[in-house]
Amino acid sequence: MKISEGRMGFIKRIILFFVVFGVVSFGAYLIFDYIMMPFIVSRRDTRILLDVRYMPWDRAASLLRREGFIPMRGESKPSSDLEPFTVLDQRPRPGSKVRLGRRVYMDISTVEKEIPFPNLIGKTLRGAEIILREYQMELDTVLWDYSNSPRGVIYDQSVDPGIFVTRGTPVVLYASLGLKSWTVPDVVGMSQFAAIRKIESAGLVVSDVRFVERNDLLAFTVLSQSIEGGTVLKEPRGIVLTVSQLPEEKHNR
Repeated sequence: MKISEGRMGFIKRIILFFVVFGVVSFGAYLIFDYIMMPFIVSRRDTRILLDVRYMPWDRAASLLRREGFIPMRGESKPSSDLEPFTVLDQRPRPGSKVRLGRRVYMDISTVEKEIPFPNLIGKTLRGAEIILREYQMELDTVLWDYSNSPRGVIYDQSVDPGIFVTRGTPVVLYASLGLKSWTVPDVVGMSQFAAIRKIESAGLVVSDVRFVERNDLLAFTVLSQSIEGGTVLKEPRGIVLTVSQLPEEKHNR
């Protein structure tokens, strides 16, 4: 079905009318909002802005409206010291001369979100302090005592790991002065490098490594240790390891 030229022209005129109407309306809005309104406001009186900080939002907004300003909600910031919806700050600053009808933005307090307390056990004191700063927690006291952890390592904390708390929660850390005793780990059958790491993690050292030719084992396998695994020492002593060595590797040394 074909549309006659007269009807097509009528439709085009209708579309053109709405397009022109929209453009004119938008232009009028811009002129009113950015030219006329500032001119009108600039002719009004100014007034010293009230200080509404630390007031409840409802009261602060009511006072500002009575003074001829427009209260606006600013940022919401968690706070554990103030009731929710308390004004924390305002813009413009209180005491400044402000035109009537201007918007006044107010930052308000909200309920602080609880987060799980970090696990600091096994961390060095320095590492624990860094984590506490990242979580915005407060280090109350550091208590030192002997424990089963190496010197300077946190072995206990007053706030259990994972418990939900607010930021700024104080915590007491228990740092180790060193080991009360040293238990020798059993490293027979381990690789030389893994055995050394395990011995050092127990607070002990490897004083020497001796090599023995063995064709039936992988190279660098621990065959024996000078102090038997499970032995409890009252003071640290060096441990000598006997390690397998392939004959050809020995010749290449």
